[in-house]
Amino acid sequence: MTILLLILYALCTSCIVAKNVTIDDTYGDELTGVVPIYTPAQNWGDATCGGCLLKPDPSQAFDGTWHDSTFDAVWRPGTPTINMTFNGTASAIYVFCILGNLGPFNATTSMQLVFTLDGQPAGGFNYAPNNKSQEFMFNVPVYSNTSLAALPADTLHNLIIQSFMANLFDYAVYTWVACLFAFTEASD
Repeated sequence: MTILLLILYALCTSCIVAKNVTIDDTYGDELTGVVPIYTPAQNWGDATCGGCLLKPDPSQAFDGTWHDSTFDAVWRPGTPTINMTFNGTASAIYVFCILGNLGPFNATTSMQLVFTLDGQPAGGFNYAPNNKSQEFMFNVPVYSNTSLAALPADTLHNLIIQSFMANLFDYAVYTWVACLFAFTEASD
């Protein structure tokens, strides 16, 4: 029985299929439709936000959309921590943001992000803007992790992005892994 299981395991690991899947900030996961969780919801705006000061060019953003949040504990004490959460199965994940420089009315464009993966600290991203330019930078990778456990295929991961200062989240890409065959152990 052990030899049979080893053969089946070898067959399964040799038939692994990996596919990169995009999660748009607004339209969600292209496979499942699941949208990232933005908390608190009232502290996030989207590309149609009338009160948001930072206005990137929609034609440069993935699918023409982004989500905008600003955490400003200095000017607005009591502002709740701003989070974005992804849940899913993946062997890798990449997060992309839009970076701003000099914002209108000196709007905050500095970015400080803290990442927590599966309940453990997973790094951070800091950006200090160029205050001599009003240009936006698109498709900027702010987080990548290529060493997530992918098998078994139902391994669920949780990525929380805590945002301090400005955050213009555009999209994420994850690598979805599946085995073409599903095997179950036969009973004797």
